[in-house]
Amino acid sequence: MKKLLSILLCVVFVLTTAAVWVGAEAATTTEADRIAAASKWDGTPLTVTSDAEVYTFEGLGTAASPYLIQSAEDLAKLSANVRYESYTTNYANKHFKLTCDVDFQNHGWYGIGGVETDTTNLWRDNKKRFEGTFDGDNHVIYNFNLVSEIDSKPVYVNGLFGHAGEGAVIKNIGIASGNVTLKNTNRVGALLGVSRYKLTIENCFNKANFNYTIDSGNNGYAEFRVGGLIGAVMNKDTSVHTFKNCYNTGNITVDAQVDVNICIGGLMGYLADGTNIIENCHNTGNITLTTVRTQLPPNSATDSRPRHFDNSVASLIGTYAFPGTMSVSGCSVDGTITYNSAAPTAETLVIGKMIGYTSGQIVFDNTCKVGVEVVPADNTAYQEVVAKGQSTQPTVDTTSAITIPVAEGELYFIVAMENETPAPGGNETPGDNETPGGDNGGNNDETAAPETNAPETNAPETNAPANEEKSGCGSVVGIGAVAVLAIVGAACTMRKKED
Repeated sequence: MKKLLSILLCVVFVLTTAAVWVGAEAATTTEADRIAAASKWDGTPLTVTSDAEVYTFEGLGTAASPYLIQSAEDLAKLSANVRYESYTTNYANKHFKLTCDVDFQNHGWYGIGGVETDTTNLWRDNKKRFEGTFDGDNHVIYNFNLVSEIDSKPVYVNGLFGHAGEGAVIKNIGIASGNVTLKNTNRVGALLGVSRYKLTIENCFNKANFNYTIDSGNNGYAEFRVGGLIGAVMNKDTSVHTFKNCYNTGNITVDAQVDVNICIGGLMGYLADGTNIIENCHNTGNITLTTVRTQLPPNSATDSRPRHFDNSVASLIGTYAFPGTMSVSGCSVDGTITYNSAAPTAETLVIGKMIGYTSGQIVFDNTCKVGVEVVPADNTAYQEVVAKGQSTQPTVDTTSAITIPVAEGELYFIVAMENETPAPGGNETPGDNETPGGDNGGNNDETAAPETNAPETNAPETNAPANEEKSGCGSVVGIGAVAVLAIVGAACTMRKKED
């Protein structure tokens, strides 16, 4: 009996020691180890040209038995299937799960959906969009990059997911590293290029840096949307867009060498229409824009007011346009926004701290934080129209490059003519729809967003200015329309703390 007990004790000791050793090994796994173990993509873009060529995956495509993406090649197969011109490969109501980390090895990725080079088929009746649920299962993409041209033609929509369709859900996946160099891509974000439909994105992040150029090879396209995580999302008035527990730390550098309209956001470049829920989303990436623009174009041929909604930069969301509602809670921004321009003759850009131009309704809670600087980096004479939730706007004249300190509720119209304030023009009404297709469309069904766990640790913390107190309506927002600003200011005034 004693002998048996001794044997059992030895077995327990060995098993315990082994468990401790395995646990120690797991605890000391480094980022380099994880990259080395990641499934490698060789950069070969796969294509599907017929139903017979559609790739298949292990699993049933249900929530209980999702299609399994078990390698970089499987991910490329999914991309090829969705880019195939067929509704059968939209994967509506189907479920996918990623089972491994993936290393793109800096090869230019062809997005899951989108990746169009022909603007005539950019939006309407485009079957190349993902409409399923993709669960990254807390895995990440390393050495991320995107293809910029195909057959010497610019790719107009791209991201890990280029185009997301009706009811798409993307969750629990992160872009852990990368340096993305692009030219003339019309709508781009690391995670998603564009969606015009009901959409849910949860527990996703981006750490890749973007270097983005717009030049004369842009094929005459006039509107560009760039976001660290998401390029553009828009829909009809009753659709729902949900973004929870997402962040961006990647820097965005844009060099606009031709006169174009552009919206840039650290998290999202452009958001429009519908019901929008933004919870616990953050940006600490820096934004730099260089442009040759000297003044904003008019809204339309019959509306001479400056086209603010198409020309706006902010640390979280560049533009929030058209009718709709948005609730923002638990969000924060930090970093810098740097603006370099040619010698402007009138308004050239709207810059907001957390959100730029706005023509929809926004409700903030009192947990949002801002710590972002706005830095006009050239030596052009500027006048900043600084809006602090007031119906009358003070002006600050400068004659050299400046850094504007953090302050809640600030917005800047960048102009050159000193002692001249942009005139209020009533409610900003966007002009003609974009061409081709416009930022409109989609269906309106609504389903509840699933609860999931974040793929990494919590997003970077940022601190609100210490000397200011939020009002009951909460946080910071730059409003690009003077008349709208007056309305928001009446309901959302800032109170300075008593010393």
